[in-house]
Amino acid sequence: MNRINKITQLKKAGLFVLAFCGALAFTPPKGFRITGNITGGMEGMKVYLQYADIQEPKHLDSATLHNGHFVFAGKTISPRYYTITFKDTGKEKRDFEYKNINLFVENADIMVQAPYDSLRSVLDGWYGKGTSSALTIKGSASEDFFLKYNKDKEPFDKQHSDLFNDYIKFLNPDSGAVKQPRSVGMDLCDRMDIVDSARKAYVLQFLKDNKPNEILAYIATKALTLGNITTTDIGWMEQLFTPVTDKGFLTKKFLEDAASYKKIAVGSHFVDFTMKDTSGNTHALSEYIGKGKYVLLECWASWCGPCRADIPHLKEIYELYHPQGFEIISLSLDDKKNNWTNAIDQEKMKWLQLSDLQAFKGGIPQTYHINGIPHCLLFDPQGNLVTENMRGSWMDKRLIAMYGNQFPSDYSYLCRLTGTLKGMKDTVISIYYRQNSVAKTDTINVRDGRFVWAAEIPEPQRVEVALAHRYMSFFVESGSIYLTATAGGDSLIVKGSTAQDEAEAFTKSIKPITDQEEALYPKYGKGTKEEQIALEHQLDELRKQRRAKANEYIAAHPSSPFSVSLVSDRAMMGEYNDVNNIYQKLDKSAQQTDQGRRIAERLELLKKSSIGSTMLNFTQNDTKGKPVQFSSFKGKYVLVDFWASWCGPCRGENPNVLKAYNQYKNKNFTVVGISLDDKADKWEKAIQEDHMPWTELSDLKGWKNELADYYGIQGIPSNLLVDPNGKIIAKDLRGEALHAKLAEVLN
Repeated sequence: MNRINKITQLKKAGLFVLAFCGALAFTPPKGFRITGNITGGMEGMKVYLQYADIQEPKHLDSATLHNGHFVFAGKTISPRYYTITFKDTGKEKRDFEYKNINLFVENADIMVQAPYDSLRSVLDGWYGKGTSSALTIKGSASEDFFLKYNKDKEPFDKQHSDLFNDYIKFLNPDSGAVKQPRSVGMDLCDRMDIVDSARKAYVLQFLKDNKPNEILAYIATKALTLGNITTTDIGWMEQLFTPVTDKGFLTKKFLEDAASYKKIAVGSHFVDFTMKDTSGNTHALSEYIGKGKYVLLECWASWCGPCRADIPHLKEIYELYHPQGFEIISLSLDDKKNNWTNAIDQEKMKWLQLSDLQAFKGGIPQTYHINGIPHCLLFDPQGNLVTENMRGSWMDKRLIAMYGNQFPSDYSYLCRLTGTLKGMKDTVISIYYRQNSVAKTDTINVRDGRFVWAAEIPEPQRVEVALAHRYMSFFVESGSIYLTATAGGDSLIVKGSTAQDEAEAFTKSIKPITDQEEALYPKYGKGTKEEQIALEHQLDELRKQRRAKANEYIAAHPSSPFSVSLVSDRAMMGEYNDVNNIYQKLDKSAQQTDQGRRIAERLELLKKSSIGSTMLNFTQNDTKGKPVQFSSFKGKYVLVDFWASWCGPCRGENPNVLKAYNQYKNKNFTVVGISLDDKADKWEKAIQEDHMPWTELSDLKGWKNELADYYGIQGIPSNLLVDPNGKIIAKDLRGEALHAKLAEVLN
């Protein structure tokens, strides 16, 4: 017996030696080992490992959490995306409520560490909560690569999530809150679309910048489900992975999914199916789609609460836009006919109702990968897919773009400006406009060189867009407006605004005049006195020609918003009689617009400084703080000169005023400066630097200077020439015009 045991032991030893030598001769590929350290987890909790890159995965392995630790070991042919699920044995939950960890696994030693309470569930992900910041995964190069991609994508995800939350609040305002205009929802949708476009651009660029691998294939597969992915995009992605020789599971899956999604992506032709209506009659989609109309294929079910909640909006849309040629076909994902027909009777939908009563197993849900409802497919008149995002405010804005604005009051004045600023980095711009007679400023995000702005604009008006170093000014009105320009504001093109078209046509008509003016401006202030006088005469003549052209346009287009704008521009620093004459040429309807009423108010201010009016007997302090009353200058010709230390053109004109003062100070003439400064030290310093010996007054209120406000001064330099009797005899005299007028009245 002992001898047999020894022989047996020798045989076993021999087998061990042979096995060991064989191991040295051939070492099989090392598998993966996942070691988990989860602090705070319930002792004895079950931990499961399964694939996260396929639908309906099965458990591959299980472990028990002991002292916060678990271990999984195995082998993978190529990197795969896994999920580790922690099932709390103390409480039964649905699978998507359990905490989990998603990670890329390759054949390596991988360490996973996190506090249990910091982990997220699938449900958390649905509510926009990202991966736990306390989670650490080490040892997987594939996971590191994926995290790098996700880190740069997360800002886009967060922006979209934040905007979508705002959109949900718009759809479901708090109790007692006033429902906001639909334009607010459209604006939010536009902003989400911009973020989505930027996110798509990032994803595609990441694919382009990296050599194809299994993780990149997974990213590409996820990209297939982006709502704005097109057949062209998918074809380009296929070209990245088709040449790969050693294709792993994820690469093969991408190519398989891409072939399927390419048939149904944006830009693809519709896939034809036949279904029955409630009476049992058979209908093919090809009877309706691709027949010259936009067709919305709307997927719903009797049991779907959100679907039923959105039907009143669909009915409103149908009433407004069906007469314009818009068609709706509802596809029910019910599996019981009675439930379907009862819901139709309750909702009273007037458009075609179809179903194959196969729920999500039907041909359309399977082909178009519809995993949840409500879901919409919009096809263009040729039968090509336009979008799968056609609900709520997205539907409203797209219908306006397709057919024009058919909505009632809260939509009738909506202006939606879509802008492209070529070469502009992500930044913020400001848009200045007026709404209900109130000046407003909106701050808009620019993403990937694009922005969208929406506002209620009851009447055409000129708005200003503030870029980093300049302003763009153009006209907008209700409807869709499209703008393109460079990042610096050059090469501005505006489409969709009739008022802007008029402005551009008028600008073109006076270009021969403005070209001459621009050629003369650089000569201003240079050359001999005689040359300057001749130059000012030339400029004055050209200015008269330009104003004559404007007067002709206003008279020929008395109801035009652009004509109103021309009058408004003249009223900025114009003379009362001149402005009033062209204002009276406007139709009453134009005078009653918001801008027309403001011109009327402006005329009341200009009337105060009209030729022949009596100068206000104002009082302001001099540089010593002593009050000075204007009546103390009675009996003299007085140039009341509005200026400021920070005003370059004012400082440039000061030597000319000084020259006039020195020439005529002994001929019953003086100057009274009215500074629009708000800081005494800067005001006094400028007086010394410019050698201004006359009386200088200010209330140091800046643009709110009481005298400037009384006379409606909106630009400086500006001046009023007052005679010895206190009557205004001229205004806004500069350069040689000042000397000519003084020579006329004083010599």
